[in-house]
Amino acid sequence: YNNENNKIGERLFFNCFNAANKVYLNQPIEKKQFDLVKKLSENYPDKLYFHQQSRIKEVNILYDYKTGKLEKNLFNHLDDICIVINNYNDLQKKAWIVARCIKAIAHCNLISESMNHESFKKIILELYSLRNVNVKCIADLILQFAIHAILYKDETKQIMPPPKKLELIYYNEENSRIAIESATAYLYAEDKVKNILDKNLFSFAKKTGNTWLFNFNYFKS
Repeated sequence: YNNENNKIGERLFFNCFNAANKVYLNQPIEKKQFDLVKKLSENYPDKLYFHQQSRIKEVNILYDYKTGKLEKNLFNHLDDICIVINNYNDLQKKAWIVARCIKAIAHCNLISESMNHESFKKIILELYSLRNVNVKCIADLILQFAIHAILYKDETKQIMPPPKKLELIYYNEENSRIAIESATAYLYAEDKVKNILDKNLFSFAKKTGNTWLFNFNYFKS
């Protein structure tokens, strides 16, 4: 598919999706694939739409992580995300960009450090509060989980609505949905339910490339 398709947008999507998944599944990666993503994004004929922006930002974070540069460059990435977010008015578009970056940063175990970036933290809180009426996509699930995991000991959490499940089922994202909803439930589970999740959630997340969920402080306490 990658070699046969000449459409820049489709090649860009494939390489971003493939490179990110390899990192999340701890599989070997090739520098040339990340270089190709950069080349395709720089030579894209039109303005990048939000899914492309979100995936490129995600891949750039993961690449810096794999090359040992992310701690030094983290705030540069966050500055860039905040700038890009301001180019969009649609909340769902903003949510996808921020959510994929949260996932990447959490995978790299720097979510706590990213919360020291006031503008990035403010964007997460604002997007969650504005979109929490309905949970319509994986991006909403990620934002919801992040907020509840970050504020699990914070008294401000008490005024937040309880977590909600995804309204629609997207079968191509079923593994992510199960992992994120289960991890969100784990934050509040007790006794038998927590024991069941202990037996199944962590192995399922590892198998499906969702171990980023457990790099929030809640799971380290």
